[in-house]
Amino acid sequence: MDVLLLRSIQLQASIPVANFAYSNTLCLGQVVTFTDLSSANGGPGIQTWHWNFDDPLSGATNISTLQNPPHTFMTIGTHNVILIITSVNGCVSTDTIPVDIKPLPFADFTYTTSCEGIGTTVYRRFSFQCKFHYFLCMGFGDGSATSPLPSPFHVYSSYGMKTVRLTVTNDMVVSRIP
Repeated sequence: MDVLLLRSIQLQASIPVANFAYSNTLCLGQVVTFTDLSSANGGPGIQTWHWNFDDPLSGATNISTLQNPPHTFMTIGTHNVILIITSVNGCVSTDTIPVDIKPLPFADFTYTTSCEGIGTTVYRRFSFQCKFHYFLCMGFGDGSATSPLPSPFHVYSSYGMKTVRLTVTNDMVVSRIP
């Protein structure tokens, strides 16, 4: 004797495809914007987004359910950011992308003491790991033109206290002393 059992099954639509991109701001303490590029892949649509930024020191903001969340990383290094999407039908897809967060730039300067009418050399110290392109700007605090030189020589026409400002900039962050 043969027994035949027939049942109907419901097949879900296509599995969605998780995908995302992130902004070019990759320094510690700077806001990184994540953009969902996922597709429903012919299915009925994406219902939920679950992000894990692999940044436990950021506390509750280490997780987000926004479609396009911002995140401020609290630790340097490589963070394996995970996006898990769920379609309206309950189908799940995951994408993981490493995001490398660099330390903030460092800028400082020292100078040689001088007398009125005699030049002063300013020695700059800076480091940038976020990008390779940077711009220097030194303001001497006396209304004269600024200098982009690494160690500028400047002659002050009057004595007294001057506020000298070093600004190191790239396309992501600015470090200013003072």
